[in-house]
Amino acid sequence: MSKTTTLEVAAPRLIDFYLVSIGFGFFASGFCSLLYQIVWTRLAFAAFGIITPVLSVVVSVFMLGLGIGSIWGGRWAASAARRGVSPLVFWAGAEALTAIGAFLVPALFKAGQDFLLRLDSAASAPYLLISALVMTGAMLPWCIAMGTTVPVVMAQLRRRATEQSFSMLYFANLTGALVGTLATAIALIEIFGLDGTYRLAALINLLIALMAFILAYRWGQTTHCQSDVSSLAPTRSLRTVPLRVRMILFSTGLSCLGLEICWTRDFTIDLKTTIYAFAEILATYLIGTAIGTQLYRSAIQRGQNVAMSRLLGLTFPAALLPVVLADPRLGLSIGLPLLSLLPFSMVLGVITPSLIDRHAAGDPVLAGALYALNIAGGIIGPLMAAYILLPFLGIRWAMIVLTLPLAILGLVGADREAGGGRIDRLALVVGVGVLLVSVLFSRAYDDAGLYPKPVQVRRDVVASVVASGRGRAAMLTVNAIPITTKTIETQIMADLPMAIQGHANHVLDICFGMGTTFRTLTFWGGHVTAVDLSAAVTRSFGFFYPDAAKILANSDNRIVVDDGRRFLTRTHQRFDVITIDPPPPIAAAGSSLLYSVQFYAIAKRRMTPDALLQQWVPANTGPIVQSIALALHRSFPYVVAYRGYHQQFGIHFIASMHPIPMLTPAAFVARLPARAKQDILRWRTPGTTIQQVATRIIGSRISFRALLPKPASPIPALSDQRPFNEYFLLRRLGIYP
Repeated sequence: MSKTTTLEVAAPRLIDFYLVSIGFGFFASGFCSLLYQIVWTRLAFAAFGIITPVLSVVVSVFMLGLGIGSIWGGRWAASAARRGVSPLVFWAGAEALTAIGAFLVPALFKAGQDFLLRLDSAASAPYLLISALVMTGAMLPWCIAMGTTVPVVMAQLRRRATEQSFSMLYFANLTGALVGTLATAIALIEIFGLDGTYRLAALINLLIALMAFILAYRWGQTTHCQSDVSSLAPTRSLRTVPLRVRMILFSTGLSCLGLEICWTRDFTIDLKTTIYAFAEILATYLIGTAIGTQLYRSAIQRGQNVAMSRLLGLTFPAALLPVVLADPRLGLSIGLPLLSLLPFSMVLGVITPSLIDRHAAGDPVLAGALYALNIAGGIIGPLMAAYILLPFLGIRWAMIVLTLPLAILGLVGADREAGGGRIDRLALVVGVGVLLVSVLFSRAYDDAGLYPKPVQVRRDVVASVVASGRGRAAMLTVNAIPITTKTIETQIMADLPMAIQGHANHVLDICFGMGTTFRTLTFWGGHVTAVDLSAAVTRSFGFFYPDAAKILANSDNRIVVDDGRRFLTRTHQRFDVITIDPPPPIAAAGSSLLYSVQFYAIAKRRMTPDALLQQWVPANTGPIVQSIALALHRSFPYVVAYRGYHQQFGIHFIASMHPIPMLTPAAFVARLPARAKQDILRWRTPGTTIQQVATRIIGSRISFRALLPKPASPIPALSDQRPFNEYFLLRRLGIYP
């Protein structure tokens, strides 16, 4: 048998091997892309602040890069093929570039942060603009490289895999993204930290690049599999695709990604505010999308057609299911809101790849352009949801509005060329029924009617905030989480460090809450600044305290809406006392950035020589408390600790660069301003004296060293790279120490 004949016989087997290898490579590439998005978002928060504009820039740049890469990738591959270069070589180069970006992005973020520190007159708007430019410059090239991979590999597969090449790669990428989401949240960051996690991803990218180079060489040696350059020339332009199809791809991207922002805020009442909540939402969506894509591919393999108009009729009621099933009156259930995402994501998992397969017919240039259109909707949707719909309409109406484009598409039909008929009457009836239930009966947790009166609901780009009740029943709820009540603990956060310091003139309060700590600090005189992420939170001050307007009328007192760490980074003010009360629970996503060694280093640069830092921790014992205590110990030579007043819950840490004076109860009382004495007794049992309260506060001091982990303990000092309080699942399951 001749050599040529042998190759022809072996070719189908070789092709299967190559397709499996490419599928595995795309799985790994999807794994890395979601990992990078999670890690880069976290690094951006640390460098530029945990504020919505930072999150929006990261997500938008990520999607923008994917869109640009998707448009350019097929063209670059065709151009390279005309010069005799395999598109797989281009894929290898894109993966290698992404690996380089894994190391450059953190370094560029750090350089940008250092540059911003040197801007003496940096106001909020210039800071946001420059930080956005830094993040864009740091991330965009590598995101473009990620976006090129689908059309580039489609160019290689065009002769063999023809019309279904996009859905094949799309499915592999989806499943990789799913595993990457879960692995990063559940295991990788907890085990390796942020640095180790992105280094692992870079290694995987390099291995994919090596595999692609080998495939390019081997594939080129098999004559049956050689790419026909003429087949890479685009056969149709985007304008030849029916307008309805383009609108479907854009609108589904817009609605889907916009709704994802709404789900993240709506489901906190069930999933809480840990990092695992977002991972659960994203993983559920990816599972549903992957199932839908696989169902579509199975149907095509069986020779069945996809009735697009019928599918579009289902998207509208499916998208409204979370509005109905996440109603807090149905009872707290983790599973119900997550399950409500599956029908919608499954339908989208069929629609997107089937439309691109059908209308691109394997053309990498046209497929890239169509996918970029879907991504463009995915850029606009989150911005609409975060900056317009959620702040002005609330959660329920935001989700309803985002589903309306899907309703319109379902009513007008989708793809008459493919033989789709009218929308099923049953789907129409179900859609109208679910809409009526959503509008007339369903509620989200930011609906005022669910709370005891009096009640005020405020919303902004950061949070949905509910202030409710009076007196001891007063409650501040932020994104469905009860944040604080009128408690003596928030007064102690002000009175204890102020009394110990003795002569504070410039004071900073990070995390506003009801405003109790800020208000109490103003009783001591001097200049008091409070910082909080949410304008809606700070505007609730007057609801809880009638004298709020009078306090704010004093020019010595001011409230700044900003990330506390970001404010400390860019201010040049020095403070005599800094109080910090990160929002509960202790494992809340992002809270480690106010407990970390790096945060304390920033705070020290803004403290006067004998200043005090007060840190409230809402827990008594456990590894997280030990990790925070160790971070304080590594940062400050002097630290003392006091148990909380109520049932000895929680710990007040006081830290300084100089010895901390010991106070007696009598000295504490002597230093308290008259208004502070009145306030601190307001909610105590009748007959309780200020001396008794002082004795209990000062007498709750405990040994700080007893809170530190043992020398041989694996517990690390909490840091930006090891957010020990947020990533804890393996530790709690006993799998990882």
